[in-house]
Amino acid sequence: MLNVTFLRHAKSNLIDYNGNDFMKDISEIGIKKTKKIGNFLKNENIFFDEVLCSPSLRTKRTLDVIATFFPNKPKIKYIEDLYYKSGKNLFDILMLSAEKKRCLVVSHEPLLSSSIESFLNNYQNLDFLKATKKYSTSALFNVSFDCKKWFEIKKDIATINFFKRPSDLNL
Repeated sequence: MLNVTFLRHAKSNLIDYNGNDFMKDISEIGIKKTKKIGNFLKNENIFFDEVLCSPSLRTKRTLDVIATFFPNKPKIKYIEDLYYKSGKNLFDILMLSAEKKRCLVVSHEPLLSSSIESFLNNYQNLDFLKATKKYSTSALFNVSFDCKKWFEIKKDIATINFFKRPSDLNL
């Protein structure tokens, strides 16, 4: 069984924004909401063997915050194609780059929701609908696949486990 969790970066700090999207930092509100998500992961005993992360500043900073809640030190890879302007499907990137069983992918909108929609297209699932309609900052989407290798993942062996936004949690 393979498992992937997609995390959208924390809310950006627009006050100090200088026009360079790649170097946009996260805000104090973003840090607070990401810590809420971190507490959820810790309370649910959800951990990762590896992390695939966009190399943008806001995804790296989000990872720094969320990693303080990890009980272990997962392997981290920074992947250019996880930046939202790449246009590549996150599941394709996952199939090519993931090596471990439990993977966290830290990326951007609209790449997250469009990848989930095109790969899973499960319009009967409430978590799917919420994630594809409004994938808010610091939100998590989790899916498992009944296979052993990432190149084997496909829709018909996928189980959507949850979609959690910071506003969904009473922590």
